[in-house]
Amino acid sequence: MDDEMKLALQPADFNRNEVGEVLEATEGVEAEVSVENLDPITGAIIIGGALALGKFLVSLFERVRGGTVIDMTQSPPEVRRDHDLNYLFFMIIAKDGSVTVNGKDEPKEGLERMIEGVLKLATDATVETAKAAIAAVTKDDSKISTTQSKG
Repeated sequence: MDDEMKLALQPADFNRNEVGEVLEATEGVEAEVSVENLDPITGAIIIGGALALGKFLVSLFERVRGGTVIDMTQSPPEVRRDHDLNYLFFMIIAKDGSVTVNGKDEPKEGLERMIEGVLKLATDATVETAKAAIAAVTKDDSKISTTQSKG
């Protein structure tokens, strides 16, 4: 009778070389040692998730710190964070006492630029395909008409 036994071990449970040596030394046992690796998509998702979490935590920390106040009435000028001022807002107090508040947009990040590029590429390709289809249909000088269905 041909008996077959499968044994599944987690990579943390053994050293691959040791298991292979033991199985080869055992008579009458055919062994196949395989270690499954992490597939690239799962790895990319894990790395992307870790980067997104890190960015979120840094952004949260920055928002808690508040906006920036630049006080030019003092010598030397004082630059500090103020919790009462929103993140990415700058309050400048001039020497004459006038106050100016400026708001700044966050700069685009690499991931945002990449997503924008992919979406733009898809949109441009669709528009070019539609133009080519219209040109092919109207090549014989026929008119394109649209009708609106009722209902």
